[in-house]
Amino acid sequence: MKTNLPLEPVATVADLQAAVASLESQLAEYKVVRKASAVPAADAPRAVGTVKSQLGEQLKRGVGPVDPADDREACVEFTKQHVAGQHFSIGDLAAQKRDLERALEAARARASTLLAELHAARHQCSVLSQSERTLRQVVESRSWRWTRPLRAAVRLMRGEWGDHEKTALRAALRRLAAWALGQNVNARTTLSERTPAMGSEARAPAFVPDEVPGWTVHLAAAGEGLADVFVWAVIDWDFRMQRPQHLARSLAARGHRVFYISNNFVNASEPGFHLDTLGGSGRLFQVHLNLAGAPAIYFGLPAPEQVRALHASLAALLGWTHTRASISLVQHPYWGHLLRSVPNAQVVYDCMDHHGGFDNNAACVLEAEEAIIRDAELVIVTSSWLEQEIAPKARTTAMIRNAGEYDFFSVTPQEIFRDPLGRAVIGYYGAIAEWFDLDLVRAVARAHPQALVLLVGNDTVGAAAVLADVSNVEFTGEVPYALLPYYLYGFDVTLLPFQIIPLTLATNPVKVYEYLAAGKPVVAVDLPEMVQFEGLVTVADSAGFADAVGNLLARMENPIQVAARRAFAAGQTWDHRAASLDDALALITEPVVSVVVLTYNNLAFTEACLFSLEAYSDYPQLEVIVVDNASSDGSPEWLRGWAQEGSARGQRRRVILNEENLGFSAGNNVGLAAATGEVLVLLNN
Repeated sequence: MKTNLPLEPVATVADLQAAVASLESQLAEYKVVRKASAVPAADAPRAVGTVKSQLGEQLKRGVGPVDPADDREACVEFTKQHVAGQHFSIGDLAAQKRDLERALEAARARASTLLAELHAARHQCSVLSQSERTLRQVVESRSWRWTRPLRAAVRLMRGEWGDHEKTALRAALRRLAAWALGQNVNARTTLSERTPAMGSEARAPAFVPDEVPGWTVHLAAAGEGLADVFVWAVIDWDFRMQRPQHLARSLAARGHRVFYISNNFVNASEPGFHLDTLGGSGRLFQVHLNLAGAPAIYFGLPAPEQVRALHASLAALLGWTHTRASISLVQHPYWGHLLRSVPNAQVVYDCMDHHGGFDNNAACVLEAEEAIIRDAELVIVTSSWLEQEIAPKARTTAMIRNAGEYDFFSVTPQEIFRDPLGRAVIGYYGAIAEWFDLDLVRAVARAHPQALVLLVGNDTVGAAAVLADVSNVEFTGEVPYALLPYYLYGFDVTLLPFQIIPLTLATNPVKVYEYLAAGKPVVAVDLPEMVQFEGLVTVADSAGFADAVGNLLARMENPIQVAARRAFAAGQTWDHRAASLDDALALITEPVVSVVVLTYNNLAFTEACLFSLEAYSDYPQLEVIVVDNASSDGSPEWLRGWAQEGSARGQRRRVILNEENLGFSAGNNVGLAAATGEVLVLLNN
């Protein structure tokens, strides 16, 4: 939009308004003088009074303490002289008055125009801002991502590609042809070439020509010192919103780049992956790896050929992420073969459930879980029951319970569920599965026939049919996560009606945090994890459960109790849990790795070897021991300087200079004897 709006329109308008005020003041003074000069002599006393009152201090200073009744003629004469001293005529005054009035009108018109242009510019800014938000939503949508190849093809057919883009396409096609012949042309890429500049654009997915315009996906740099997180997920991101998604999102908010590996595969035999961008940070993605047959992960482990295919697809993903250091956050044993296949991995097992409590878990899955527990640098558990079960088997454990999305559930929605019959609402939301106590719900409904028992969630056990004879129990089925507050704020009392079985004994229920975030009273069965809610949850056994619900229905809500529930939930968010995970990882003591490098002459090789060791390892507990077998090419002198200089990354350097060439085996033994590490590595220069 073109406009003549000045750089500072408000300041210009203010200046004009000041000029107008000055002009009006001058006009007022001229009118006073004009009146005084046009008075007949007979009316001199009244004229003098008018002049005195309008000229104010100026007239007083000119005439002094004049009494008009004593000397009328003197006063009239003074007035005439005063007017004559102004050196202008009445006609001049009239002309100036007209000029000033025209200038005033023009100034006001200009000010009005400027204000109109200012309002128009502000409106245009508002329109552009809304358009930007709409465009961002479109660009981040799945349909936009899925139609990128079509848009690129249309631009190609229209002849809109430049020479650079055509060259890139030809290069990509050559690489595809080379890949089809079994030639891994990317294998020769050096680590330094694979490392992108901070904040640079990365390209995806791997099975698409990675230089074809339109396929560029923004991959932001991780926060300083933060490893990439590979979440080996137990559920797809678009499944019911639970701990895996919440934790991944909070880790990304802390600055980690998070790659959420979905349990849903792309049914394709060639290596590759499909990418979903989650949010606009460039640090959170869902990844679907290619795997022929797209098997479910819950009923067994991958066969050897499937493991090889998964490794190939993972390699394609790593070719895009350029990861240097990783956290392998695994949530299901199916992924066990891939956990150490990401660079510099710290394996963290997120043990959120008692897998042995699920009926559909095969023996091989449970055995794989045991292996992960033993191997992982850290096992995080969600409940005290799991901690007691896992701690004796794991190297390190940390309690990182579930949490709630407080900012979402603490805000009262604009619309709230109301029972059409005006009844009080006893509510539950979540999965209605094999651990759900239908007999307990029936008892609550029959004890309170005047209330509605509303069950919100996916019914996988036929609960609606079982409770069909209870008229005041209603089911909604699965509802979107975004609608949960609509129902939650319509509940007068919330329930946790689980059976007490090994599966639920290990449970730290997310929904209780969400109930409390809304300030709602909660009645729960007596599970071990209810203790940590600090008395804010009413715990009851089967015999007293319905009565506990009735007591809360009859009780007037205490604002202090409501505030206490909310305050507890505010301190138990997923951001708190992500911070606890980072803190737990920081406390892990890594074993010292001793690398023994035996040298004899060939100083250039030695320099390259030692540079590579330190430049391409961010492992903090690295000890490099160089044993020189009496080199004669200046190696001893160079090695002394190298050891004194110290490592830029804080890794330990040691040099042992043998007085004679001890040979290969004896030279290595000297280095091994001096090593302090738990892990020993032998290298030639």
